[in-house]
Amino acid sequence: VMWFGDPHLDDDACDWDSLLSHVELCKTTPGVYGASIGDATNNWVGRLMRLYADQHMTKGDARRVAKWFLKDCGVNWLLWLIGNHDEWNE
Repeated sequence: VMWFGDPHLDDDACDWDSLLSHVELCKTTPGVYGASIGDATNNWVGRLMRLYADQHMTKGDARRVAKWFLKDCGVNWLLWLIGNHDEWNE
């Protein structure tokens, strides 16, 4: 099982090089399954919504990359846990 933890894909600090390398390794290695421990995006709420002004990716882009990661990136997912950021909003 390859664990993907707290990627916050829309955050400017997300390490996309490592993430893409790990996605590729997970999807091309027989018998390896992915497990997401949540918080695919920042998904800011309440007073934290002001932090969207400090990041380059829009909320719409964040939803698109989250969909790619959880549905379309090619990882054979064993499980997805829902993090607090995933639970916020809709």
